[in-house]
Amino acid sequence: MDRNEEHEFYDEPENQKPQGKPRWRKSRLIELVPVHFEPDTPRTNPHGS
Repeated sequence: MDRNEEHEFYDEPENQKPQGKPRWRKSRLIELVPVHFEPDTPRTNPHGS
């Protein structure tokens, strides 16, 4: 069941009653996003190395 199907399923009032222990999803990134910096942006290391 994908997230759209879950939304449709839980949109029905009879499917909103808790059953059993809660389950948590693992948070994860879905896709990488390219980041571009201006050429004059200073390159610094936040860890001091």
